[in-house]
Amino acid sequence: MKLTSKLRLASLAASALAVSSTGAFAAADDAYTTNDLLLFSQNPAGTIGTDRVVYYSLGSTYNVFRDAATPSSANFGSTISLGNIGGNLTSTFGADWTGLASSIYFGAAGQNGNTSALATAISNGDLARTVYVTKARSGVGSVGQANSASPLFDPAQTAVAGFINGSNAISGMTQPGVAAVGDTLLDDYNAFSSGNPSIAYGAINGGIMQPVGSNLTFASIEGVVLLDLYRVTKTSGTNGASGTAWHNANSITATYSDNTYPASNSARADYLGTLAVEADGSVYFVAAGSILVGDRPQITSSLTANGTVGVRFTYQIQASNSPTSFGVSGLPSGLSANSSTGLIEGILEKTVIAAATISATNQAGTGTKSLRITISPAALTATTQQAVAFSPAEPTSQQRKKKGQKVKSKKKSKKTKKSKKL
Repeated sequence: MKLTSKLRLASLAASALAVSSTGAFAAADDAYTTNDLLLFSQNPAGTIGTDRVVYYSLGSTYNVFRDAATPSSANFGSTISLGNIGGNLTSTFGADWTGLASSIYFGAAGQNGNTSALATAISNGDLARTVYVTKARSGVGSVGQANSASPLFDPAQTAVAGFINGSNAISGMTQPGVAAVGDTLLDDYNAFSSGNPSIAYGAINGGIMQPVGSNLTFASIEGVVLLDLYRVTKTSGTNGASGTAWHNANSITATYSDNTYPASNSARADYLGTLAVEADGSVYFVAAGSILVGDRPQITSSLTANGTVGVRFTYQIQASNSPTSFGVSGLPSGLSANSSTGLIEGILEKTVIAAATISATNQAGTGTKSLRITISPAALTATTQQAVAFSPAEPTSQQRKKKGQKVKSKKKSKKTKKSKKL
């Protein structure tokens, strides 16, 4: 199918945005780049902003989002701030946009790889026509885990990647921005399917959007919109490809999969994380694998530790839920702790009984316990014990003094007896 662009220049109310990141993520672009993930919001059912779309390029689909879901990545389980679109939302939908829960919808989509119906090559670890789409999250659920319906569709519908690519290519785009709904159209098919969020990108059952909801605490974020982000790709069938895709290279288990499509087509969806929008317009991405809210570390190592005077003492703090740092207070002089590894070590030259406080911390909080440390005298050797048992004791000065007095007393007694005889 040949796609004909109907893009028109839009009057953009846009401004540059500085994005701060809590991880080593690529910052969102100042302008849309092919393969970026775009966040859209629209009010198709209301009287304010019905002909406008607020959009925001969040950055590379694979560099920012997919790779954060790689278990070996330093960003696995990270929460990242992607910026703020509050000013654009307010100017487009009004200051009370969070109160228009029944009519303002959010969704995100992007694609990577060749969009041609005949392409087979792998690009940046993705097969041709791989798409990145969101699904409405069904409540908070477990942070770092999917909690939404399947986004799968038959890989034979090869036009979906092209639709997403065309919808995202807004002419003259800066970030964030506002454009007329018509400026996101490609063959009358856009991110909101002409104002019907429930069938946006019609191949995906239930659409890709979610309306504004009530405040939900999600990984310390007060979100009014929670969208699970998926990578959807074929695994066999229409224009299959050889080579190693990201999910194979990293042994990723599919969140959803289906091999029952016609013509031996099969597909998979990989949950990458959750996009969250706060009431002030702040946008976050909570990557798959995040520590559950409330799951602070729990100390699992023994709470008693014994050592010997003059012998190196070592104790390893152990804790659950992947601690990122450790703390210790109240150690006796001579012992020190490594805050990165949790190892306590040192040599003490005298006996000690001490209570130290040990702790382990992760992004969910800190777990603490009291550790009892006992340093005992060095044990006597067998040779030393025998020497003590069988060697005659050296008399003390007091004993020697008493003995001297006793000798003098005897001499005096003898002298007295002798004088009496005389």
